[in-house]
Amino acid sequence: MPGPAPAPAPAPKNEDTPINVRVGINLSLLGREIAAIYEKAENHHRVLVAPTDFTDHKPVSFETMINQFKSVLGMNEQETNNIGEQITSLDEGGKIDLKKITVDLETIYLYINYKSGQPKGQMESCEFALSVKVSFDDALPDLGFIQLHSISLKIWKLPASIDVNRFMLVEDIQTAHDKLIAG
Repeated sequence: MPGPAPAPAPAPKNEDTPINVRVGINLSLLGREIAAIYEKAENHHRVLVAPTDFTDHKPVSFETMINQFKSVLGMNEQETNNIGEQITSLDEGGKIDLKKITVDLETIYLYINYKSGQPKGQMESCEFALSVKVSFDDALPDLGFIQLHSISLKIWKLPASIDVNRFMLVEDIQTAHDKLIAG
């Protein structure tokens, strides 16, 4: 006759079961579709901010941003006219056309991986890339000897294995220098 059935394995204690959390936000910022995700899994905390749509996008004009702010704030006609007058006063003599200034969020990327138990401020990895371009084509006067077309800001910290140009949409200084010298 067989012996008694083996006792069932004890149920895991509740405190042994890790709590996992994932929170995500999808948003549009300066015409670029972006996802932001926070994840806590087992002994890691991770954050990712990245574009969700890699197709061409259009820069957002200064005029469009102002109109959207006015709409969201529910401004009446008098308030709208006051803002219009203030903007027009910046455009002394019609030399600067603020409506033609555009802002382009070319790249936004952030990845943080933090292991629980590490000293505060120490992460396993932190990668980021940000590229913003402000274009002034036809918005600023031609001074004859100089005309400003655009200003860009590009900041990144990426692993060597990642092609920075894929993120930054610009050649590195050495490549640009080599092209100038060769041609």
